[in-house]
Amino acid sequence: MNVKLTMAALAIGCLAVAGCGGSAGSGGSAASSTQAAEVSGNPCQLLSAWRSGGGAAQMNAITADLAKIETAASAHSMTALASAGQALDNDAQNAALDLPPIDGSDYTSAMGDFQAAGTQFATGIQSSAVAGETSLTTASGEFKNFAAGVKATCN
Repeated sequence: MNVKLTMAALAIGCLAVAGCGGSAGSGGSAASSTQAAEVSGNPCQLLSAWRSGGGAAQMNAITADLAKIETAASAHSMTALASAGQALDNDAQNAALDLPPIDGSDYTSAMGDFQAAGTQFATGIQSSAVAGETSLTTASGEFKNFAAGVKATCN
């Protein structure tokens, strides 16, 4: 299974988002930071507020799910793969509810494909696991595009 490739793409995306400069506000809660950034309209500040307001945690959860999928696949454990797939499905669903403040079409597509992969892995059927790998490959490309957009916007 080529989950490592997808994890690498997600890590690159996380680094791109983490590298966004600019502080969204002068401290305080994520909500107050978001409000301060909305006033300024600076896309890097908006992205920084999104990241600290939960975006980074969502990407970290998906990365952890992918690591569990890789471990389960390496151990040939369909039970563990199904459990990790369900977690990926849930985490991608949650991440899709909190879109980044920049053009998020690639992000939205990636979360949809991560969710599809999670559902496919969660069935615990070998043929579905193969389909899940295809969905992960697609999500990887979409997330790379998102990361490139973030980098172009904020670097």
